[in-house]
Amino acid sequence: MNLPERKTAGQRPAASMTYEQALNIIERAQRDKYLARELDTLREQCCEFIFGLMSQVNQELAAKERKVPALLRDRRETTVSLRSEAARREARTRQRRDLAEAMVVGALINSDNPGWNPLDPATHVPGRGGLLMALLKTSRDWMA
Repeated sequence: MNLPERKTAGQRPAASMTYEQALNIIERAQRDKYLARELDTLREQCCEFIFGLMSQVNQELAAKERKVPALLRDRRETTVSLRSEAARREARTRQRRDLAEAMVVGALINSDNPGWNPLDPATHVPGRGGLLMALLKTSRDWMA
């Protein structure tokens, strides 16, 4: 998604919210019964957004996978070979889902680390992410 730059002359770019700042805001909002409901709604929307991202990444990974057309496969397929092929497809699907989840959650956790490179584990600084991770980590499901 490409968002337009909204920088005017003499204005500094907005700094991203740290995990601690987000937790502080969330804790204050949870003490107010009206804001707590709105916070729960926001949390649900964030979860839906993250699950949507994971789904999109998973679909992109699936689209890049090389598939052999049925006409080019061996004609001597047996029940055992079909069953083992189905098991391999399920395993690949599970691996794709796990990779998509790792990519999205890794990006969220490292959202406050501008030097993070997902291909270089040494660039991971033990951070805790920003606002989205704070919302997720304060949810009842995460704490359970």
